[in-house]
Amino acid sequence: MDLHAEIAAIKESIKHHRIAVFSIVAFLIFLTIAVNLAIRSTTTPLTTSSSAKSASKKSTPKKEVQVSLNTEFNNPFDKDSQYINPFLESKNPFDLLTK
Repeated sequence: MDLHAEIAAIKESIKHHRIAVFSIVAFLIFLTIAVNLAIRSTTTPLTTSSSAKSASKKSTPKKEVQVSLNTEFNNPFDKDSQYINPFLESKNPFDLLTK
C-alpha cells in the first residue's frame, strides 16, 4: 500500500473513533439529565408548613453583626519560643531522638 493511503486510512479511523467517543459522551450526558429529572419528579414536595417557613426566612433581611475590635490581647507566650529554627542543634526536637 502507498504511504499516503495508509495515512488517509488512519485519519479516517481516527475520525470514526472521535465520532464514537462524542456519541458516547453525548449519550451519557443525556442519560444523566434524564435520571436527574426522573429523581426530581419522584421526590415528595415540601409540606405547606415547611414551605411557609422557608418563604418567611427568605423575606426577612439579614442583620449585620457589628463586632468591636478595640480590645487588644497580649501574647501569653515567650517571644523567644515563638519561632524554632530547625537547624539549631539546641532547639531541634529531632536531636533528642538521636541522643
